[in-house]
Amino acid sequence: MSLKNNNLQFVLKKTIADFVNDEVKQDRNERMDELLEMFRELGVDRFTVELPDGQAVATLSIAKPKPKLAIKETELMGWLETNGYEHLIKTVTIPERTEKQLPVDILEQIGAQKTEDGEYVTPDGVPIDGAYIATPEPSSFTVRYAKGGQYKILDAWHNGELSEIGAGTTLPQIEGGK
Repeated sequence: MSLKNNNLQFVLKKTIADFVNDEVKQDRNERMDELLEMFRELGVDRFTVELPDGQAVATLSIAKPKPKLAIKETELMGWLETNGYEHLIKTVTIPERTEKQLPVDILEQIGAQKTEDGEYVTPDGVPIDGAYIATPEPSSFTVRYAKGGQYKILDAWHNGELSEIGAGTTLPQIEGGK
């Protein structure tokens, strides 16, 4: 093939990929909403994807975020000022205003310890307001293919076995066969 044809072939594939990627992004958001609804209602975080004949071809798994430190700055600043730690709060002057800021390692500076229930306390056991462990809601999912799953999906599509579900607006719809 000539360079001209090679370039045209590449741009054709890229154009299709761009359109499909845009569709996949939109579909992913819609799927995530549906998957989250099932997760909230039933606690289900894995979903098997099957072809019309019942063959498992993939699994969708909700990615569960890890718990992490959450700080409510105004609440924690109030607690620090009330409990004798006001000297650890930094005061920064920006032209026309002064603002208080918490050092990144504020909990380490006061010797805070995490309890089993995700709260923080001082070395003396005094609960610290405004610092706690929180687990964000899931916001994504992964797709894992069963062995040969991608090829089985493509074969089913080519054979018209997926005509009932539709192929979206970018891919050609192949009518039922066999």
